[in-house]
Order: sequence, then structure tokens, then C-alpha cells
Amino acid sequence: MISEASFGVLRFFLHKKGLDYKLYKIKKVVFVVDYFAEMIKLMMIIMKLLSIESDSKTVKGNQFGFLTGIQYFKPSFKICPHATKGCMAGCLNTAGRGIMSNVQQARHNRTVFALTRPKEYAQQLEEEIVSLIKKAKKQDKKACLRLNGTSDIDWESNPLVYSVLSKHKKSLIIYDYTKDIDRAKKQHKKLIHYTVSYHENMKKETVKELVTMGINVAVVFRNAELPDKWLGIKVINGDKHDLRFKDTKGCIVGLKAKGKAKKDKSGFVVDA
Repeated sequence: MISEASFGVLRFFLHKKGLDYKLYKIKKVVFVVDYFAEMIKLMMIIMKLLSIESDSKTVKGNQFGFLTGIQYFKPSFKICPHATKGCMAGCLNTAGRGIMSNVQQARHNRTVFALTRPKEYAQQLEEEIVSLIKKAKKQDKKACLRLNGTSDIDWESNPLVYSVLSKHKKSLIIYDYTKDIDRAKKQHKKLIHYTVSYHENMKKETVKELVTMGINVAVVFRNAELPDKWLGIKVINGDKHDLRFKDTKGCIVGLKAKGKAKKDKSGFVVDA
């Protein structure tokens, strides 16, 4: 039996193609065949909303007893409203498998689906969250969720998604990175554990303020060897795993520059 979310995905695809969904209700074999052919075609492109055990960094959490589902969108200044030129230029969107055209197409379709079909998107998200929780339980692990793999969307302001996350918060650890400082200050650990991402326009005083509040700041460093301290604040190795909620409070989460970020000259990548 096909879920409502799957039908929602199909309607989204037909809408993109300029086709009328009602036509597919006509009881003719040709339309029935087309109906399922188009659905399969789109599902092959979008696949799943969440990537589980297929991400080189989040999979590191397995050894600590956590199973993470992460969502990747196609980054832009629309879905990353607080992005800077430096972070956008050095974005990890094209790192690893992200350089493959089919991966980029899936991220694009996933983004459009979420923005244009919010109800169907929320339904599918809940289905996958339930599946993630069940899978984690079978592996005797704790389920974790990170919705902004390559985006910075305020999901807590989305009523449909907020409802889904709130419903499953007792069985799920939700965490994310963000450049939205105000959101991090107001919402940190209420539903989502936030780590603020440093960028070239952030004042050093802001970094110190956040750390004093118990909100860690992730900083990308150019050198392979991370400094012991930055701005007088202890630096921990954020590349060991992606479980930011396990990090000691009041620290700088050091990340080593990868891919295009190695050539950054904007100040987004720090020399220390």
C-alpha cells in the first residue's frame, strides 16, 4: 500500500511537469501505468529525506552508541539566510559524494519538495523518523536527527515540522549547526541542541558571549593540527564525531578545512 507521503511526492512531480493530477484518476491502463512510472521515477531521484549510515562524519557516532539521520538540501541564500560569501564558497555541499550529479539532483528535489509540499514533506519526515528510531532500537543505539546538513532552516518556526519533532523528542536527540545567533540564544536545547557556526563577519566578542552562555561555537581552521586554544577558549576536535550535544560546554569546536574551504581567503577559515 502506498503512503500519503508517496502520493504527495507524485503530485509534486506532476505539478513540476505541468500535468493535472486529476487526469491520473481516469480508469485507463495507460494512465495507471504512467501514474506509477512517474512516481517511481521521482522516488528514484529523491529517494529518502534522511541519510543514515551513509555520511562519513555522522557514521562516526555509531561507535559511541548513536545512530544519526541527516538531511541534505541544496544550499542557497534562501535556505541559508544567514550565510556569508565565505561559508557559501567553502560549503561542504560538493564534498565527497556531493560532487556527483545525481546527489545534487536529489538535494535539489528534496529542497523543492519541502518548500512546495510542506504537508506531504512533514508526513514523509515523520515516517522516516519513526523508521530511524526503530532501526536505532534494533541496534541498541540512541536515535539522533540533524535536519540541516547543508541548510540553516528554522524548523522550530515551521508548525508542521515542529509538531513532528515535538511528538518524537523523547525518543530522539535533535541537534544542528546554525549561523542564526538569535535563534541559538533563544531556542538552544529547548527542542534542538545548537552549535553556532563561526563566519568571517562574526565579532570575536560574540564568540566569547556565546561560549559564556554555554553555546559552543564551531570554527574551521586551516592548519591540519588544531590549536589548543583560540581567543583564550579551549578548542576541542569536532572531527572525531558529529555528536555536538556530547561536547563539553564553553568550548570552540575545531573543524579542519576541507575541500574548497582550504583555499578560503575571506576569513571564514581561521589561521591559528
